[in-house]
Amino acid sequence: MIQCDLWFPPVKIPVGFGQHATLPVLVMAAAFSRFIAALMLPSRQTMDLVAGMWQLIAQVFAAVPHELWWDNEAGIRRRGRLTDPVTALMGTLGSRIVQLKPYDPESQCDRPADQPVPRDFVSARTHLLLTG
Repeated sequence: MIQCDLWFPPVKIPVGFGQHATLPVLVMAAAFSRFIAALMLPSRQTMDLVAGMWQLIAQVFAAVPHELWWDNEAGIRRRGRLTDPVTALMGTLGSRIVQLKPYDPESQCDRPADQPVPRDFVSARTHLLLTG
């Protein structure tokens, strides 16, 4: 099982032509080993999320999880059903998406909400792969 979430680092990333933006980072954490992998995405749209999940599963985890846990991310599920690209990815992998209830404290990670992400993770953003 892998828990997935988006994290927005507290820094602006140069995106070209003198512009800076706060880009989402897809963070995937294996539930039992607590192995964490992350990938900076150009947006939080469905196709970027699917491409990011595929890239991390194929290149970093190198194994297919039985379940991917997500909170209520609009790019994963809309109007009560999985989006078509997410359904296609889950069919290809033979996995399933478990969408967590909003604000469910039992499904959250064990890091308190007021505890920041480790500083070395933020500085490592230059080593994260960019998709797109």
